[in-house]
Amino acid sequence: DLTIEGDDSLNQLLDEIHADLYIMSDVFENTAVANGAARLTARALIEKGARVWCFAQADRAQRDLYRQELEILLGGVTNEYGTIEWQVF
Repeated sequence: DLTIEGDDSLNQLLDEIHADLYIMSDVFENTAVANGAARLTARALIEKGARVWCFAQADRAQRDLYRQELEILLGGVTNEYGTIEWQVF
């Protein structure tokens, strides 16, 4: 559930999964899910040293909310974890 609140819940979720790569798709159902996915992504990068791939269709309105929240959490578009960008495949 990507709408969970609180750092402890996110850390518990990441501890249970314990992966080096997180792949998410269509995590843009609504604003709460997009923001929760951004928080999960930031925690995975910062605290677990994992990589995150997030797939999204170009017409998903909340995908930009995810990116904006992630930029805030990580300190900008380009940060110590890399560059936040969408790539077309």
